[in-house]
Amino acid sequence: MESDQPDDVTVEEISDAVARIPLPLPLAELRSVNCYAVRGPDGLTLIDPGWVWTETTTALESGLAGLGLALDDVSRILITHSHWDHYSQAYRWHLERGTDLYLGAGERHSIQAWKDLDGAFPLQVGLLQRAGDGARADLLEHHPVSETERSTDFGDPTTYLDGGETLTGSDVPIGVISTPGHTRGHLVFEDLTHQMLFTGDHVLPRITPSIAYERAPDRLALRSYLSSLQLLLDRPDATMLPAHGLPTSSVHARVTELIAHHDDRLKVVGDLVAQGERTALDVASGMTWTRREKSLAELGDDHSWTAVLEAAAHLELLVWRGDLTKDDSGPVDLYSVA
Repeated sequence: MESDQPDDVTVEEISDAVARIPLPLPLAELRSVNCYAVRGPDGLTLIDPGWVWTETTTALESGLAGLGLALDDVSRILITHSHWDHYSQAYRWHLERGTDLYLGAGERHSIQAWKDLDGAFPLQVGLLQRAGDGARADLLEHHPVSETERSTDFGDPTTYLDGGETLTGSDVPIGVISTPGHTRGHLVFEDLTHQMLFTGDHVLPRITPSIAYERAPDRLALRSYLSSLQLLLDRPDATMLPAHGLPTSSVHARVTELIAHHDDRLKVVGDLVAQGERTALDVASGMTWTRREKSLAELGDDHSWTAVLEAAAHLELLVWRGDLTKDDSGPVDLYSVA
């Protein structure tokens, strides 16, 4: 629900083969994304090279030049997930340069939805109506698709990855870990030589990643997200190289915080239903949001509708666990204690 601010680093050498290049984004709150450059004898691998935007490209070219490299050295691009700040520039280069592009297989749903559905967040409109929030559903239905999104190609990569693969061809063999949740096809990449994880948006140092922005949302995205967090906790600890914010020394430390955060949220949601709140809108209105503990009414339009859908996701998980029941016979989903 909150955004990281960019740092002043142009290039940060993480290891002898890996460097971090923060790239600017044309967004008011999410202002940078980390692109990681992995060097090897067969060329350069990039991970998440940002948005299709002139300033993003300029920053990346400058960062690569500082490493003695150029865009012509890029042999493949790995993408953690298909959101625009990670995928759009990579897809442009895939079309224009023929660069090999790798993406999680679960992203097919959202890529197809860009082809088939109109509007900025078409399926979320119906979810908000089911949540009892017709007012925000109406606003979202008329939310314009950005000019960038209308004018930028968006499609399939060279290769879809399922997770479990090991990618070779550089000095750093890269393992592929399937971590659905933030999106269905989210991937975490593992530097198998240096015990480092490129965690994308799955594990971030300051933000709790949203599960409401996916083009083709999964009803039990929170279940997938928590399972994927536990998957990383069950693996050996590693240095965390996130898509936003600064690297940290321990993936496990942050994963433990995120699991505890959602455990707390699930308890709050369950308690609100026990107190008589029946809809996702009512539950969201009874919660506080962001680290500043804002009310739903204090959030801006873009954050308030995602908050309602986050509350709905927690309710759906509690139904799946058997703690709540759901009556979906009418136009609005109604929840009760099981």
